[in-house]
Amino acid sequence: MRTSTTTPFELFWHRRWALDARAVHAAAEPDDAVRPNQLFAISLGVIDPAGPLAHEILKTCAELLVPGAIRSLADRPVTRPIPVVHNGTALNDPLRPYWGHYNGDEDTRRKPAYHNGTAWTWPFPSYCEAWAMTYGEAGRQTALAWLTSSIRLVETGCLGHLPEVIDGDCPHTTRGCDAQASRD
Repeated sequence: MRTSTTTPFELFWHRRWALDARAVHAAAEPDDAVRPNQLFAISLGVIDPAGPLAHEILKTCAELLVPGAIRSLADRPVTRPIPVVHNGTALNDPLRPYWGHYNGDEDTRRKPAYHNGTAWTWPFPSYCEAWAMTYGEAGRQTALAWLTSSIRLVETGCLGHLPEVIDGDCPHTTRGCDAQASRD
């Protein structure tokens, strides 16, 4: 039931955020989980970085930021349950799916944490780039300041490299592969 003026990204945004998403598409289910995926739509030019949608995305995704990385899910309750189940056993509270530490058993702790709160280093620059694109020269300095928060990660652990992931919760301990990305 998409209107002819609704773009695929606007439909995505409405499916995720609109209180009445069904007004845009009959099969849409509102989903208020905050994830960083939509940042790529700005940094890759799918949506206009100067438009109001880009501003709203950046404002919403700001709560995902940690020094040098961006969380895969915000630490907030959700209305649409996100259950994590392993071998028929529930591993989380589906209405509070955030998982701030990437440690422990692979199947029951680390895998569930991967997409439910672990902070990733590789998509972090996309937030900074989207910010600079949206706010122009005035936003460039802010984006560069955020990028410099990665220096601590590059100068510790496997020197000159970024870790794969860090905990979403303080003190943001580095986890996963020690050398996921190089500064070169």
